[in-house]
Amino acid sequence: MQGDIELATEKIEQLNFRNQRAMMELIKRSLKLNDDEFTKELLLAYAHQNPIHILEVAVALQYEEIIKALPDKFT
Repeated sequence: MQGDIELATEKIEQLNFRNQRAMMELIKRSLKLNDDEFTKELLLAYAHQNPIHILEVAVALQYEEIIKALPDKFT
């Protein structure tokens, strides 16, 4: 019985993950955003849920710019 419950829980988690990914893809396409733009919007939306995360988003975006500036052999 415990194994059945664990299996059902795992399947529900997988379904939830797939639904979230599909919803994010639908939003990205409907807003006509590329991957970078969508990631930035997603980070900003996350930061607005908790203002403390704004600093984390700012740092992440700076690292993204630094990584893009690296020569191809380092990425």
